[in-house]
Amino acid sequence: MPRAPGRISAGGAPDAADALVAALRAPATDHEVAESLTHPFHSYPARLHPATARVLVELVGAGGRGGGRGGPVIVDPFCGSGTTLVEIRAAGLRAIGVDLNPLAVLVARAKTWTVPARRRKALRDAGVENPIVCANVNKAGFRMSGGIEGYREAAAKYPARVIAMSVFASGGISPREAIEWVTGEPYVESIVFGASSRGNIESTVALIEEFDRQRATSKAL
Repeated sequence: MPRAPGRISAGGAPDAADALVAALRAPATDHEVAESLTHPFHSYPARLHPATARVLVELVGAGGRGGGRGGPVIVDPFCGSGTTLVEIRAAGLRAIGVDLNPLAVLVARAKTWTVPARRRKALRDAGVENPIVCANVNKAGFRMSGGIEGYREAAAKYPARVIAMSVFASGGISPREAIEWVTGEPYVESIVFGASSRGNIESTVALIEEFDRQRATSKAL
């Protein structure tokens, strides 16, 4: 039996009240945010729903874009596993999170960590170029941190040999549709997939070879 949404009562300043109600109702209509960015990293109990966090960050951070040192800072004093912190950073704002739970702090740090620019530069200076990267890549954007466009932008800026995982989005995309799309992503070098039988392996490999040939033919024209 599906769960009925809880009752929401609002009062006070109408504009703020409407915005807060919209944030609380967002999870009922937005089923994609929770699978985006690093939100699926850990199933932290009783976390704030990512869709609610996104609406709240848009409300609080409106007009404050620009995460430079002089930009605005949003503080979450009970950050839990970092759901709000992830959305704050994705919005281009500076974030500070605090929590008493050591596990929450560990998860929040993992979800919001990015490679510092100086470290990326050090890797390039050391001759580490065009590295092999294994990542989720699929048409649905399922568990793709930063989303499809984020991957494309990153691949253009930091070339890498990408091995695509989760190409079927945990069964959410048909094999033909999934393989056709992923073989069309120019930054994907290889595909790794799980299979339950020899026939499944052979049919998936046949699809990869079919669309690889199509891509090679279109490049030759």
